[in-house]
Amino acid sequence: MMRNINYKKFHRQYLIVDIVVGILSVILFLFTFVKDQKILFSKRLVRDIKRNWESLPIVDLITIPPLANCPPLYEQLFNETFLGTNKGCYCESNNGTESLIYEGDCVASRRDKEKCKTIEEIHPQRLRYWRGVNICVKRLNYSMTLNNNATFFIKKLSLLNLNDSTCPNNTRPCGRLDNIGNSLCIDANINCPINDIKIGKNLSSEIVIADYKSLSLSNGYSLYFSNKKVNSSIFINFDVSEGGVCIDPTEHNYRSKIYPLFKDQDPYDCDNKINGTVFDMRYTMKDKYNTNEFFSENNNLLGKLKSLPKWEEDYYNKSTGIELYSRPFISWKKECNTEENHPKIIYWINQNLTDIIDLQNELFYFHVIVLLSYFLVNIIVKWRLIKERVEFIYVVLLEALYVTLCLIEIAISIVGINKFSRFYTVNFNLKQYNCGEYTTNLAFHHLGDVFYDYSLHLYIITFIAVLSCFFYPLNSMYIYIHTSKVEAKELQNLVAE
Repeated sequence: MMRNINYKKFHRQYLIVDIVVGILSVILFLFTFVKDQKILFSKRLVRDIKRNWESLPIVDLITIPPLANCPPLYEQLFNETFLGTNKGCYCESNNGTESLIYEGDCVASRRDKEKCKTIEEIHPQRLRYWRGVNICVKRLNYSMTLNNNATFFIKKLSLLNLNDSTCPNNTRPCGRLDNIGNSLCIDANINCPINDIKIGKNLSSEIVIADYKSLSLSNGYSLYFSNKKVNSSIFINFDVSEGGVCIDPTEHNYRSKIYPLFKDQDPYDCDNKINGTVFDMRYTMKDKYNTNEFFSENNNLLGKLKSLPKWEEDYYNKSTGIELYSRPFISWKKECNTEENHPKIIYWINQNLTDIIDLQNELFYFHVIVLLSYFLVNIIVKWRLIKERVEFIYVVLLEALYVTLCLIEIAISIVGINKFSRFYTVNFNLKQYNCGEYTTNLAFHHLGDVFYDYSLHLYIITFIAVLSCFFYPLNSMYIYIHTSKVEAKELQNLVAE
């Protein structure tokens, strides 16, 4: 008689709610992943500033033989890599059909019917020649204490008065520290770093040759550099691009067409943007020449590409040009050199971004575990209640496990909310004072928006976790208790009969 109870009605009573919460959990699962990409983009922006500030000004330029490595204390002018092509198969046109190129080995069935041949892969190659010359740079050998993130840039910025850029005693101006006009003050007994570079032919009418050293490049071009132009900016970073350096430091901007076997089908464009801006405006173009020549002079890469089937001449055509860009120190306004907005805040943000990414990953994986445990507990408890009576202790243990996981997720979410609230306050101050120049301020606005959006996300996660923690165990307990009462009543009826 007891098994005549229709326990399915109790399961159906909460089935719709179960499905809704399951869908919400999946949406939050995907939302966490999307936000993770934005956080990683933010970290790359901050890490780029940190890397720039930890660099030292360039004091010398030399050329070295092809394929040689830079000597000690020197490094490459820029670091660029061609990612290469995948192994593929080319099948010529047959009976009016279009010739095809596809990735992977030639399939035997197609090779027998069509004229197909294997295309060997081109391995990744470093691009390090500019106008046919391998250029190395040497940075200032400047002893300094790096305690408390006191980098060269931060130390030099702290020397400047708020009202003017006059250098302190025993120092002298050596050019612009950044691109908003802050002066670089160097000890009087140390040579200034390079503060002007010009590339061209027959520049004697434009510059005082005696003030410059020169390096010979290909096709009659020369690179002139000087450390005597105190009204010009110093040099920290160099990069090559077509039409501008991407604001995301991991992206590369090449406007040429994409060959079907390129290892990355979307490496040659700036995808990430902030308020519609895709370029890093802190870079200034120093030179430009033909893209075909650039790839030809770098280990004859162009010749290898031209040997590929269906390679078109206009993949790297004469209308496009490869450009050399330079950047000084990333700017920080003197009026922001306070305890609240000191440039060392960048290091605090960078470290805490790492902590938040770790915390976010923990939240992500715990959310997966909680989601799985939720369905597991519901299936085990409710469906076993349908088939047979479950001992009360089993229900308690299952619900205790689920509630424990829920509480851990809530705790992680609350920690994240506290961290993001602190981040939002910091970024509000930085956005309010606009401590950098245009691109840097965009980066901080982006950080503030991401932190705000993700804080909202954490509140939603916490709400759903609280709902799950307390409603669903009570739901299952209600089913158990209610069915127990029904069975007890039926048992009494049986005894009475």
